[in-house]
Amino acid sequence: MINLLTLEVLDTPSIEAGARFLKTQYQSNESRFEGRFLDPLNRWLQMNEMRNVPKILEFYRELFRTAEPYSYKDAMSIKDGAFRAKVFSVIDVAQMMANLGHTRIATEGVELVNNVWHEYTQDYEQIKLHQVYELHKVNGSALGVEEPLYAIKCWCTSTNTEHWLWCEGDSKTSPLEAIAKCCVVYKPMLGKIKNIIRQGDVFLFEMLEEVNISETDERVSLDKDTYFSLLTSQS
Repeated sequence: MINLLTLEVLDTPSIEAGARFLKTQYQSNESRFEGRFLDPLNRWLQMNEMRNVPKILEFYRELFRTAEPYSYKDAMSIKDGAFRAKVFSVIDVAQMMANLGHTRIATEGVELVNNVWHEYTQDYEQIKLHQVYELHKVNGSALGVEEPLYAIKCWCTSTNTEHWLWCEGDSKTSPLEAIAKCCVVYKPMLGKIKNIIRQGDVFLFEMLEEVNISETDERVSLDKDTYFSLLTSQS
């Protein structure tokens, strides 16, 4: 949807950036944009009794026609971290990696128990799984990055969809350590986490006790033994 005051797409820094995001999201397909964005937007604006609804819809229709979708390089250069993540969420990252070029340099697996909620039983089912992570060296020259880039390739446990996560490291980095380092917590939380639930790049923590934290507290990455021992559910 859009901000009713500024007419910007929600969670985008400007009208122009929002239009480029939509062009990327709907892969320049105007009929898909009409059906999945403009039609729901029309209903939402009518429900909120907005004035000049036809003009607003035509305004976005024209923006979509003239906007340029975000390229991989464009997305990498976005300084706003939240918006950069939003743009990457609609870019075909698997296709991006194929176009950039990459080399697998390490593979590691880990045995996990994934707690999956079932609507029918209204309870969790514990499913054993063998999770495999691959560390790849990615050619960043097309992004204007000369130094080596590293990413972890993994698969969604529920859909078997391929996913990539940028990570810190080098050619000697353990893939399991690289995954664990993506989980960053405030230092006072160490030793007080009961469970970790991960959904994509989002981490939820169940704590053993209440912890007072401040934005000024040091932030640290978990090591692989700590992370995987606390991970109880992921998707």
